[in-house]
Amino acid sequence: MRSTDFLRLAACASLLALGAPLRSDATTCNASDCLANSAAVQKLQLTSSIEDHGDGAFFTTTSGQLPNVVFVLDNSTSMYEIPYKALPSTGAFPAADWMKDPVAVAPWITSNPSFFPQGATPDLTDLASCHSNGYFESLRDAKGKAYSNSTTNPYPPIDPAFTSYFDSTKYYRYVEWNSTSAGGQPAGTSGSPAISQACKGALETDGKTNSLTAAQQARCQQCVDEAGYYIRPNPLGNATPPPGTFPTPTLSPTTLRPALSTMDRGVVVFKGNWLNFYPPKFLIARKVVTDFISAQSTTTSRSGSASSPTTRLQSRPSVPAPHPTIPCWIPTAPSASLRPDPAFARATAATSSRPEWRPRATPRIGRMRARNRARSSPR
Repeated sequence: MRSTDFLRLAACASLLALGAPLRSDATTCNASDCLANSAAVQKLQLTSSIEDHGDGAFFTTTSGQLPNVVFVLDNSTSMYEIPYKALPSTGAFPAADWMKDPVAVAPWITSNPSFFPQGATPDLTDLASCHSNGYFESLRDAKGKAYSNSTTNPYPPIDPAFTSYFDSTKYYRYVEWNSTSAGGQPAGTSGSPAISQACKGALETDGKTNSLTAAQQARCQQCVDEAGYYIRPNPLGNATPPPGTFPTPTLSPTTLRPALSTMDRGVVVFKGNWLNFYPPKFLIARKVVTDFISAQSTTTSRSGSASSPTTRLQSRPSVPAPHPTIPCWIPTAPSASLRPDPAFARATAATSSRPEWRPRATPRIGRMRARNRARSSPR
């Protein structure tokens, strides 16, 4: 057989292989297993028999089977942020542009134009002014209702596969959570009012100034229980503090971004119930994938994971925080967008008991087969 004929036959065989429905030889995974970095069924890595470049190599498993659908979840630090209506104004972590959104009626801003950030919680004592952030107050749940601070009917965790995110009774400093731990502090047990450790602030770098005054600690507890959040206003408003001034601003008037070290000192605090009402971005992404996997009642799922450990370089550089990039794939029939041929789509949607779709032989292939039979017959 000439080499050109052999190549043509090989190409036809490849088409037949692509047309056959893919089957899974892996153990079915639970939705939560697919998102656990330590519970990978198969990792995305190349084998020695696969080329080291191209899309086919990138999306190939260790078994050599090509997945149809691949989900890659970005669990980098930006995914720990609270979702916002616009792209971040700066590329630094953490983004918190929602701090600048005031409510429509804010007498504390009218009487003090230098109040900053304008969506922060004013140093007052009434409950109404706890609802100070225009963006947070505009949020609605699936039923079109605003946040409820009810303790008898709290919001459940967004994803049943990850029930530790979040405890509705706990208090959380902004972005203290990560992909492996929700963090959080329980309610206070002593004092009047009883203040959670999350609302007690922390020492600044001068070693003697607390990030929250005693009055702000009580205010934090009051407003987190009332509105679900507390945002400390800048001590000097919208003025740029001189070097060595403490406490440091919640939101820098010059860079318009918060420092991660300042967030770690508890100047922005959320109630776990509020975080279940409006969760961080990485939990929303997880929810989409776990819902998709859970919906595959008749299809075996394959999962894999690939770690990319990084470090929160903005603070605590000596403590690594794993931020895995976690893919899950489902070996179902390729989508129409990937395989637009209607005949192919109909064939791959068929059950295994139905005839398998094959490309129709062309006259050229028929002549090749006849010639091969003639060559192989005894003379």
